[in-house]
Amino acid sequence: WTTPFPVTVASDLTDTHTMSWQTYVDQSLLGTGQVKSAAIFGLDGTQWATSGGFAVTAAEAKVLAGGFNDPSTFHANGIRFAGGKYTFLRSNERSFYGRQGANAGCVVAK
Repeated sequence: WTTPFPVTVASDLTDTHTMSWQTYVDQSLLGTGQVKSAAIFGLDGTQWATSGGFAVTAAEAKVLAGGFNDPSTFHANGIRFAGGKYTFLRSNERSFYGRQGANAGCVVAK
């Protein structure tokens, strides 16, 4: 996808509303208290939603998206974005994981 699209959420058969990706980041990710920062980007690097102060660039997002096709660069250089570097831990076809120190980590999912 190259452009964001709304997610339709139905709470019952008579009540539907549209939720934006920003609402998803704010409520479903940050709102859990388990996620400190979050962003959603298209595979082309287009930003769809982000938490305040989380400065992932379009170029970084493109590199992250490319890691799904070839994660070898992360093995050698770590996962880098938003001014941080994370040690590569593992990957599969839908996600990869990194760690930074004792209390920080990252998950990048497709």
